[in-house]
Amino acid sequence: MLIGYFLKNFYKNFFISFGIISFVLVASNVFVRIPAISSVWNIPVIFWTMLPLMTVFSMPIAAGLAVQLTIGSHFIGDEILFFKFSNAAYKALVKAIFIFALSLSVVYVPLVFDWAPRSYLVGKKLLLKLAQEKFFQVEANKFHSLFGRFTFFFKSKSVDSAGAYTFHDILLIVHPKDVEKVIFSAKEGVFVNNAMLLKHGSISTEKSGKSHFASFDQTEFNFNSVIKSEDAEGGLKHMKFCSWKKLLNLKSGSNEANIEWNKRLAQVIWFLLFPFLAFLIIFTFGKTKSNLMLSLVSSSLLFLILYISTSIAQLFISSFFLALVCLYLPLLFLTSILFFRSLRQR
Repeated sequence: MLIGYFLKNFYKNFFISFGIISFVLVASNVFVRIPAISSVWNIPVIFWTMLPLMTVFSMPIAAGLAVQLTIGSHFIGDEILFFKFSNAAYKALVKAIFIFALSLSVVYVPLVFDWAPRSYLVGKKLLLKLAQEKFFQVEANKFHSLFGRFTFFFKSKSVDSAGAYTFHDILLIVHPKDVEKVIFSAKEGVFVNNAMLLKHGSISTEKSGKSHFASFDQTEFNFNSVIKSEDAEGGLKHMKFCSWKKLLNLKSGSNEANIEWNKRLAQVIWFLLFPFLAFLIIFTFGKTKSNLMLSLVSSSLLFLILYISTSIAQLFISSFFLALVCLYLPLLFLTSILFFRSLRQR
C-alpha cells in the first residue's frame, strides 16, 4: 500500500520535473544556435533532434527531485517522524525508491549507450546543414560567425543560372586551435558542394608568436575542416558518436574507447543511485517547511559532481587507472558519507 503511494508521487513529480528541465535545457541550446539557423521552421526539428542528448542531463536531476519533493512534503507536518521510527514504513519507502530507479533505468541505459550518441551525431550534421543554408543568406559588408571558430566577410555576391554562388572580395578567419589563426583573403570564391574555391588571394598563418604568409592563384577551403576542428580534437571526441556495439568492438585495442565505455557505465550507476542519494540528503537535511530550494540545489549539485568527475576522467587518456578513480571514487565517497550520516539521524 505504502509502496504504491510513494511510486505514484515519485512518477508524478518526475514527469513534471523532467518536462520542465528538458524544455529549459533544449531551448537554451537551440537559443545559442539561432545565428546559424536559416529559418524559424527549422527550430522544431533541432529541438526534437537534441532532445535525447539533453535527456541524459535532465533525467537524473528529475529523478532526484521526484524523490526529494515527495519526501520533503512530509516534513512540513512532521509526518516524516513516522518513517524514522517505523521500520516497516522505512523499508516500504526504500523499496519504492529502488523500483522507481530501476524502472527509469530501462530507458536511461539505451539512452546513454545508443540514443544520445546517435542524437549527438545527427544533431551535428543537422547544424552543419542549416549553417550552410544560412551561409548563402548572410548580408554583405558584415562579419559573420556561423561555425564558432570561423569568421566570414565579403563585399558582394552573385548567383549564376545554375544556382552557384560566387562571393567577391573575401576575408576568412579560422581558429583551428586556440593558439592558431589562419586568415584567407581572395578576390572571389565559388561555393561548390561543401567547399569554396578561392581565387587570387593570400594565406596568413599565426601560431605561437610566429607568422607565415603565402599567395595563391587558386586554392580550396573545405568547411568540413572547420566542423572537425571543433568536434574531433581528441580521440574521446570521436567516441561521443559511438554506439555501445562500436565501443565494445574498440575496447580491446583502444584506451579512449575503454574510458568512454566506463564513463557511460558510471553515468548509469550514478543514475541508479541518484534517487537514493537524493533521499539521503532530504532525509538528513530536510526541514519542517518548504524543501523546494534544498531539492533543487542538492539535485543539481549531485549532477554537477557527476559531470565534473566524468569530464576530468576524460583528461587522463594516457592513464586508465586515474580515469577510473575520477569516475568511481567521488560516487563511492559521497554515497558513504550520506549513508553514515543518515544512519545517525535514525
